[in-house]
This record gives sequence, structure tokens and C-alpha cells, in this order.
Amino acid sequence: MQGSPQERKEVKQPALSAEAIETWRRNIKASTFSLYHLEMGRALRRQNALPEAAAALARAVDCYPEDHAARIELSDLLRGQGRPDDADALDKEGVRIDPAYREHQAIHWVSSLSDPTPEQEIARIEEAVLRFAGSVDLDLWKAAALLDIGRDEEARRLYAQADLQQVRQPETVGERQSRTGSLLFGNTDLERALAPLNAAVRLVPDLHASWYMLSSAELARGHWAAAEAAARETVRCAPKNAYFYQQLALVQLGQGAVDKATDSLNQALAVAPGHFDIVPRFALVEASRGQADAALAILNRALRERPNDFWLTVDEAIVYEAAGQHSTALNAIGRLVAPYAAILPKSLIWRPWAAPALARLLEAIGHPVPSHLLAFMKISP
Repeated sequence: MQGSPQERKEVKQPALSAEAIETWRRNIKASTFSLYHLEMGRALRRQNALPEAAAALARAVDCYPEDHAARIELSDLLRGQGRPDDADALDKEGVRIDPAYREHQAIHWVSSLSDPTPEQEIARIEEAVLRFAGSVDLDLWKAAALLDIGRDEEARRLYAQADLQQVRQPETVGERQSRTGSLLFGNTDLERALAPLNAAVRLVPDLHASWYMLSSAELARGHWAAAEAAARETVRCAPKNAYFYQQLALVQLGQGAVDKATDSLNQALAVAPGHFDIVPRFALVEASRGQADAALAILNRALRERPNDFWLTVDEAIVYEAAGQHSTALNAIGRLVAPYAAILPKSLIWRPWAAPALARLLEAIGHPVPSHLLAFMKISP
């Protein structure tokens, strides 16, 4: 490691302006409250407490209007309650905020199927095309599903049709595939995210977002060579983005290549000196070396400045659990339940070498990881 943690802390050049950091914090706070109300609304809906669910989902939309998930969930609930005008008003506002809202809505509706067969998925996509007035993204998703069951000729026709539609749409087919894969990844539907992401990097080899999400999906399922290759492509496409060096470091840590991970983090710091998200990642390096005290010292310094930071707290739990301090690890992960219930399972995706321990911790605090994610990551429940 180039310099001690203390030396790195003395770097005075901030990666972001104070105004940018404050905007980021406001957005995080808004999205955090939105996620809390969204999960509450979903839980109430599962219990058939529909008026209470609608109220919780409405609070989620109010907290963070730009977030599609709560708006889509509330629209679906209102439509099911016989309130189409209210649902239409919500959807209209969603489209005003983001013209791609209807595509998010269509993909959300298709991905709400629980463990579908390829045939069921294709039928659902065909329904979605009718319900949401068509979407190139859905056509591409359908093409990927057709390939899965050997209907190659139909898939090729859909891909050709998507190529023709490029004339009318500013995005390339590859960019649309990338967005579809990213949306599925965001819903932790990793198995179905792989096909569009692989298609995206074949179609647009210089699109860093596709490589980044593909690396993340391969990282989650422990395909280290594929994850590292994709991470290196991400860095190639965007060599000035510190986060992509951090991604490469996470892949290298997963393989036990601690020195390489250290070099990657140092490269991230060279791109963004003193970056408040990069410096604390050296805690994972120290933990991988068996230096729990040094790791906790780095994390504690960062936590004093950002006591509610999601990843700092996840890493704190990982370090305590590895050091045999189970109750302290439980306390750390327990602090995340109220504000971050919706995204807690994603902690496994980005820290796969610690995923079994994280899954046990979440189970112990009554917040089990979804079975499809355990299956994808090959973790025994």
C-alpha cells in the first residue's frame, strides 16, 4: 500500500465540491425515506391492507418523486382498486419527470413474475407490449428469452426489427439492451440481466455502463475471471472514473489478490485524490490481510463523518463478523434495517466473498435474503 491510512487522510484535494456533496446527501436522504415507505407499502399490500399500503406508497412518492419504483407500485395498486384516473395521473407525472417512465413500468411489470419459465416470460412480455403500447426494450428482452428456448429465428427477427427502429430512436440497440439489463440488475434479477448485458457489450464495446453492470453480475455469482475481464473493460472505457478502479479492486479482493486490489485502489485515488468513498475501501484490504484493528480504525474515522453511510456500515459488520465479534456485527447490520430495508440484499452482490456471512447476519435480524438471490449466488439458505 502506498502510504498509511493516516497519510492518505491528509490529502486536501476534494473529489467533489461542497455543493455537489450536499446535493448528493439530500438525494440520499430523500431516497432513503422513500425506500422505507416503499418497503412498508409492499409489506402492507402483501397483507391485503390496501388503504394503508396506498398511504405508505404515496408517502414514498412524495419523498422522492424521481424514483420510479414507488410510483409504479402505487399506480398498479390504485388501478387494481378501481381508481384508473388517479393511476393515470401518477403515470402522467412519471412520464413528465422521465420520458422513459413507461419503459420502466413495462419492465417492472414483466419482472414481477415469480420464477417464470421462458414461455411464461415470453407470454408476459407480449401482454406488456399490448398494455404499454410497445417498447423496443421489451422486444429485446423477448428476443433473449426466445434464444434461451432455442427459437433463434424468431429472436433474430426481433433483433433485426430493433435495428430498423434505430432510425426513429436516438439510442442504439446496445444502449437499450444495457438499460434493460441495468433495470433487471437493480431489481436483483441477476439471472435475467446477464443476457441483455452480454448483448450490449457485443453491440457497443465502448459503453462503460454495460461493462460495469456485467462485471457486477459476474462478481455476484463468483465468476471471477469474467468479472475481472469486464471490470478491466470498464476501466478501459472510462479511465478517469475512480469508481471503476474500485470495482476492479472488489473483484480482485474476491479472488484473494490483496496486493492487486491495493494497487487498484491507489489508482482510484490517483484519479480522485482523497475521495470520500474510495479511502474507506482500504478497510477491506486491511481486513483481507487479517488486520481487523487497522480496518476498523479506517472505518471508524469515516463513520464519524458519515455515521449513516450504507456501505461503511456493511463493511463494519463484515469486519466484526470476520473477527469473531458476532453480536457487534449484528448491531452494525441492524442499524441498516429501517433506513435501507429495500437495498440490504444488494450488499451480498457487491461483497460476494462475505456473502454467506452477510446472509447469516440478515437472517439473524429477521431480514432474510430473497431465495432467488441466494440461488444465483449459490449460497445455502
